[in-house]
Amino acid sequence: MMCRRLRFFLPAGLVVAWILTLSALAQTPPVSGGVAVMKVGVYSSPPFAMTNAVGQWEGLSVELWDMMAQDLKIQYQLVPQTRVDIVRGLRDHRLDVGLGRFVPNAEDEVVVDFTHAYYFSGVGMAIRDVAEMHHWMTVANLLTSPQVLHMLALVLGTLLISGAGMWWLERKRNPDHFGGGVLHGIGTGIWWSAATMTTVGYGDKVPRTPSGRVMALVWMLIGIVVIAAFTSTMTSVLTASRLDTHIDGARDLRHMKVTTLENSMGAAYLRAHHLWFDAVDSVDSALSRLNSGQTEVVVYDIPELKYHAIRPPFLALQVLPHNLCQQGYVIMLQDKSPFIAVLDETLLRLTVTSAWQDIMMKYTGGE
Repeated sequence: MMCRRLRFFLPAGLVVAWILTLSALAQTPPVSGGVAVMKVGVYSSPPFAMTNAVGQWEGLSVELWDMMAQDLKIQYQLVPQTRVDIVRGLRDHRLDVGLGRFVPNAEDEVVVDFTHAYYFSGVGMAIRDVAEMHHWMTVANLLTSPQVLHMLALVLGTLLISGAGMWWLERKRNPDHFGGGVLHGIGTGIWWSAATMTTVGYGDKVPRTPSGRVMALVWMLIGIVVIAAFTSTMTSVLTASRLDTHIDGARDLRHMKVTTLENSMGAAYLRAHHLWFDAVDSVDSALSRLNSGQTEVVVYDIPELKYHAIRPPFLALQVLPHNLCQQGYVIMLQDKSPFIAVLDETLLRLTVTSAWQDIMMKYTGGE
């Protein structure tokens, strides 16, 4: 009787085990050599995802994902979607991954999951590049600033002291070079001091007394320091005129024409600071308004502003070095995705490589 029961239950048990094995294999994550093809939703959002001239997808998130897929031997299929459809597809398990310009937020967190941030940037501002006339007008204004005036006073003061001292030491024993009346002698001394300080050294006025030569040596050393300080001050003035936009944050935007995209982080920032702005439906529209002078500043995601600013027709635009609101960009996954741990580890490992730095340089000019 026992043998008959065994002959009956053994095949049945093998069938059940076979079914359970197939079920387990079907649920195994297709990572590191799996054969299942992952469905990857992607939507156009430069510089994170966009199609090139031959219709192939490229961009920061697309190329990072491809690096990760090759590293983990993942087979995947890109499925063009809208941003909303990607979130829905991940929620309904029709998609495994979402690529594009994704920033974690509380609304999406309820239905999807995110990898670690692979790119940190934020909300910034773009303006038209400073015109050359404006640049030199700014330089003229900066030349009357207290910093420059103090430096000029220092240079003139040291020239006067050095010139008067050299005249006093040389006036009797070297009248041919430093003789004459007080005003004439001091003027001659100042001329010698200026020629020596600027290392021109015409040689038309030369000290002959031991004390005069000692003073000349000391003045040469002092002159090097003074001229170096003056040069660095003027260099900083000229550089500041190139970077001076009089825009540092929300306070400076209150009396300017500002444009951004509706329902963007830029719009949220401007509303939070009670700033008026014009809303448009695309980055191209916003930057075209800036190019034509219809607006003074565009507030939007820094990566996308940088992407457009290094390409025609927006090469005349300048992205300011101000981060109004920092944020990290991520890859979207299904909620409680079984792949998240291995994908996070791979992402963190690949984003410190030179290959990733080259990708960032390619699309944003580096950061």
